[in-house]
Amino acid sequence: MKVIKPMMLGLLWKTYRRNGHRLSVTGTVCFPFATPDRPLTEQAMWPILAAECPEETVWDAGIPKDRGELLLSAHGYAYGGIPVETRRISVQVGSLRKEIALYGDRLWHKKNGEWIKSRPEPFCSMPIVYTRSFGGKDYPKNPTGKGFSLDPEESPVSLPNIESPLFPTISPETDTPPAGLGPLDLAWAERQSRTGQYQPGEIGTEPPELPANADWTLYNQAQSDQWLSGFWTGGESYLLEGLHPEFDRQSGRLPGIRVRAFATLDASRNRTFVEIPMHPETVWLFPHLEIGVVIHRGSMAIETDDASEVASLLLSAEDPGENRPESHYLAYRNRRDQRSPEDLSLYGDGPLLPLRLEDDPQANIGNVQYHMAHQSDEIGQRTRRILSKKLEKAGKSTQPPPAGAASSPIGEAQSSMEEKLRELRKELENPFSETPFQPGQFKTEELKKQMDEKIRDALSRIPDNALSKANLTREGPLSPKASMAPLKKDLENALSSTALKERLMSIDGSVPETDRTTVPLRPANGAFEAISGQVEDKLSALSDKIDTLVRSVHFFAPPPEDRPNAGRGRQKVLEQMKSSRNFRKWSLRGADLSGLDLSKCDFSESDLIGCDFSESDLTGSLFQGAWASHGRFLQTNLSGSKWDGANAGHSEMKGVRAIGASFQKTVLSGTTFEDCLLDNSRFDGADLSNISISRTRAKGCSFPGARFMRIEGALSPSSSQSDGQSERTLFRDVDFSGSNLEKSLFMKCDFLAVDFSGCQLPGATFLECCGPSTTFKRAILTKGVFAQSVQFQGSSFGSADLSGANLRGVDLSGSDFRGAILLGTDGSGGNWQHTNLSGVRAIGARFQKTDLRWVDGRWGDFRQAVFLKADLRFANFSGSSLYKGCVTEAQIDDSTLFDQALLGKTTITPGESK
Repeated sequence: MKVIKPMMLGLLWKTYRRNGHRLSVTGTVCFPFATPDRPLTEQAMWPILAAECPEETVWDAGIPKDRGELLLSAHGYAYGGIPVETRRISVQVGSLRKEIALYGDRLWHKKNGEWIKSRPEPFCSMPIVYTRSFGGKDYPKNPTGKGFSLDPEESPVSLPNIESPLFPTISPETDTPPAGLGPLDLAWAERQSRTGQYQPGEIGTEPPELPANADWTLYNQAQSDQWLSGFWTGGESYLLEGLHPEFDRQSGRLPGIRVRAFATLDASRNRTFVEIPMHPETVWLFPHLEIGVVIHRGSMAIETDDASEVASLLLSAEDPGENRPESHYLAYRNRRDQRSPEDLSLYGDGPLLPLRLEDDPQANIGNVQYHMAHQSDEIGQRTRRILSKKLEKAGKSTQPPPAGAASSPIGEAQSSMEEKLRELRKELENPFSETPFQPGQFKTEELKKQMDEKIRDALSRIPDNALSKANLTREGPLSPKASMAPLKKDLENALSSTALKERLMSIDGSVPETDRTTVPLRPANGAFEAISGQVEDKLSALSDKIDTLVRSVHFFAPPPEDRPNAGRGRQKVLEQMKSSRNFRKWSLRGADLSGLDLSKCDFSESDLIGCDFSESDLTGSLFQGAWASHGRFLQTNLSGSKWDGANAGHSEMKGVRAIGASFQKTVLSGTTFEDCLLDNSRFDGADLSNISISRTRAKGCSFPGARFMRIEGALSPSSSQSDGQSERTLFRDVDFSGSNLEKSLFMKCDFLAVDFSGCQLPGATFLECCGPSTTFKRAILTKGVFAQSVQFQGSSFGSADLSGANLRGVDLSGSDFRGAILLGTDGSGGNWQHTNLSGVRAIGARFQKTDLRWVDGRWGDFRQAVFLKADLRFANFSGSSLYKGCVTEAQIDDSTLFDQALLGKTTITPGESK
């Protein structure tokens, strides 16, 4: 089921039975007390719930309730933080009001046959939980509490810390209702009494509904004095006392937001768009965090027990009285279904939120057009190029508006980087321009001059229009003189923490002896620390800016072919090699360095854009931080070379031998790898987007966290926009065997004859990938995710470990899983026809609605596996263990073989014939 919702709302759905099958839809609104009508994101809500809700307690059952209720996860606090022996807590939300009394630790002492209470110990804060309320292990209303005892010899006995003023504790033997504000456990007496009992004939062949005499308030978790007679309306006021460490009284109101839900039925039901009536049902408050959650709920009748006829759910929020037409949401659903790449606002949440929030940044996290219109000049070069391509695809002009026309936010966002470079230059030239100290306090001018000297020297190497010459288009080459690497290094040398402190320590010597008695030491030290922090902060910010430019240089076009310049660069290198192999920080842009022995040379932080290293020996050479984009590496030996932090994007690597090379954090975006040998190389943190790779071996490599994906719009600077470049990444005849690809992402990738044998792929994701006949033998794919139309038919997973992997909906027909580990693997809804599952360990695996026809499952371990509504015709499970398995409503007939299979405690109920 597809879910469409804004990030400010949470959505859960669940099927249940009440007068037939029904689908329950839950929408959550997590709100701060200060701004109740501007919800927090769902991502912010879940960590709060995980930390605050009582352990071993279900936060919400997901089943509609017949009446609303109020729940709190709270602590009681002494007023002003002064310890007290007792404290009265009060809660009022709308028409609900409740009080409880908190006491410090007390004991019952038995004296002359009577129970005597000790004086409470003072306390400052206390969690309001049922372990501190009246109860005990033999008290069914609260087995976790304290104070209850039937042993007349037991003394002393702890008293509860939490009581209701209406029902004070009289003695350990008294039946006293436990007091609290949170949820009651389903197994406790108060809720268990509402379950009812089945009567003869109520239990059929399928899981039954609740007994006819059950009380539906079973699903109300709070005590009955926290229930409503109906439901919340939204906007109710609240007053809380004693529940915050700083504020003794908290007042406010609940959100007035109205949640709406729509279901789209599947194609067999004409994709009918149906609204599900919703109402605010449950309110959770976390007073000490100043946060609350309102749970909105609704339900609809369905035909199946798993809501398989519902194709998608759409959730939205409105302010009272807005009442957008159903057609508004239908149109948005259609936009999301079409997934047009030209629609830059496609994933913006604005259309699903109240009108007043449409321009809120949180509502536009996925709206590319919004961000381009609202970001400052810090927008990166890559983002600008992608936007430009998208706008051109959409037929929108990127030219400035005519004179007198209203300015466009997008046009402003696409303004030239000349201003950005001027500001950066100004910022570098005046690193102390904002210092708050007066020069009369001590001699900072000399210090400033010393520190500026190296910066200005570095700046002199960069022309004002260095990057503006590129004009932010594919056709614009970088200026041959443009080089930020020397600037970056000199900045680091000039403003390093050590150098800075050495210079600032000279302040003491710069103050004349006659002045030392009048200059307070503490202000001087304060000035020292302030300037030190200011400069280091500025260095960090500038370094970030420069790093962004360094990692984006491959998006500029390479310099035009210039044979004389290429020859001059070659001659410079040959001359230098007569005495040294150090080319650190050299500018060799476009040089012809082919056919040379450049082994063990140092090209770190050099400008090598467009260089030709074909047939050269670069073994053991250093390229850390170098600019080497658009390079030619034909039949080049890169074994043992180090490229960490370099940019070699859009390079041509054909026939390259790079055994044991290091490409950690290297930009390789858009690079072509053909007939390469990359064994035992490291690509940790490398940018591998938009690469093309074929006939390449990468055995024993390290790719942790790598992202192999096609970034739409990020074309090569030298390619045209209309060249029909594929939006998918192709891996043809690539050997990754034995490599570490932990938590890697393969998005929109096609695999042809790719070998992942023995790879470490835990947590890896294959999104919209196609890889028939791919090899995963002995691979570790634990908790891997194969999502959205993934096809791996005819692939080999022999002896692989796919424990906990998500294979839902995957086409694995004809694949080989012999000896594989499938513990808890979910293969529901997939096509597993003709797969070989012999000898697998598939304990707890799920094959719900999976097509398992003609499967060879002999001698497999399928204990506790679920085959609900699976198609098992012509399947062979002879000799296998299906102990405690679930084969409910499955398609089985005489062609399904269970010869010599272990079927103890296995539920087998044939489904309806198709």
